[in-house]
Amino acid sequence: MPRWTIFYAIAGIIVLAVIWCLVPKPELLVSIIVRLFAFGIAVFVSVKFREWKILFLAAMFLLMALRQVLTFLIWTNEL
Repeated sequence: MPRWTIFYAIAGIIVLAVIWCLVPKPELLVSIIVRLFAFGIAVFVSVKFREWKILFLAAMFLLMALRQVLTFLIWTNEL
């Protein structure tokens, strides 16, 4: 495994651990981040392989993340 991959994995774990300690509803925020990451990966794969059908999966990830953002804002009394 390349060194950069290990570095990114460790950095991601540290960032998620810090978020877990600082945010009122950390499980929602971590879930939002994971779904937005999945959205980005789906768009990347769709562009790389020129397969438009994967964009439906990307749209699903984006809509799920937006719903969770609204839930997060409601639970933290920001909306």
